[in-house]
Amino acid sequence: MSRVNLKVSVSGVRGVVGDSLTPNLIADFASAFGEYVGGGRVIVGRDTRPSGPMFEKAVVAGLLAVGCQPILIGVAPTPTVQVMVGELHANGGIAITASHNPEEWNALKFISSAGIFLNYAEAAELLDLYNQPDRGFVQEEEYRSVRTVENAFEIQKKRIFKLLDLPTIAAAKIKVAVDCCNGAGALHSRRFLEDLGCEVVSLFEETDGFRRKPEPIPENLTALREAVVREKCDIGFAQDPDGDRIVVVNVHGEPIGEQFSVVLAAEHILSKTPGPAVVNVQTTKAFSDVAAKYGCQVHFTPVGEINVTTKMLEVEAVIGGEGGSGGVIWPSFHPCRDTRVGTAIQAWL
Repeated sequence: MSRVNLKVSVSGVRGVVGDSLTPNLIADFASAFGEYVGGGRVIVGRDTRPSGPMFEKAVVAGLLAVGCQPILIGVAPTPTVQVMVGELHANGGIAITASHNPEEWNALKFISSAGIFLNYAEAAELLDLYNQPDRGFVQEEEYRSVRTVENAFEIQKKRIFKLLDLPTIAAAKIKVAVDCCNGAGALHSRRFLEDLGCEVVSLFEETDGFRRKPEPIPENLTALREAVVREKCDIGFAQDPDGDRIVVVNVHGEPIGEQFSVVLAAEHILSKTPGPAVVNVQTTKAFSDVAAKYGCQVHFTPVGEINVTTKMLEVEAVIGGEGGSGGVIWPSFHPCRDTRVGTAIQAWL
């Protein structure tokens, strides 16, 4: 097995399927994580990559082996896994996704009992457990059942909708084009927007393989840009495969850049609820300009979602995110990047 393309970091473990990333390695990491969280419930979700079902089974095997109860939510956005950790009082979660990487990649993202990613110290402790020669495998009589939850995204949607002015959004009669990237959002995005009261033109809803390159950068969004203009939409949204980042396309079919997904969210939230804001150092100065307009302090962190969310919780921020990835974080909902949150806030503008 090649280790050249295996990347282990605070974000988890990521590699090329069948090369650096194998079912054995996945099961080993899952059992290490199960031991790290002390057994109990672990939420497991995945994106639409062909290797997803295979790695889901490997994760289940690893978790069962150390006495955990895997709770499967199927194909679901990474933020849904994070939300369900808290919803079901789980000890942790694993999202099986390589985010915006090409289809031949896959990965495990590890989520703590707080519903956020592991920090650097926690990730180092997990890696240390993984590298130990002995693992706390349980006896057969201690194996737990595998549970399945069918309505995880509906739970997430209801939590978001409680924070919105739904009548105002519906009254605006917004026409939206959404590029689901054939990812986890393909199962939910159209319904989510329709339930907001939007008219929806949905692209790349199939879940049997990516029809475009998964990173939502301008050169990969030709179909969305054309659909916005052709269908006379008010706005367009592009997602990545695991549904934690968003790119906005304006009425002219022009991507306004990942940075401004966070800026627009800040403009709306801070105008209603002024308070501290947190972004990473790669976020445009326009974010600070918006915060200054409402007299709000901005805190800056190193790149990495966990750095932003940790600081947001510390200062009780009302909005934040990562400009370079188009990741909007609205802690009133949950301290995680979420495409649906970004979409809902833009529709509310």
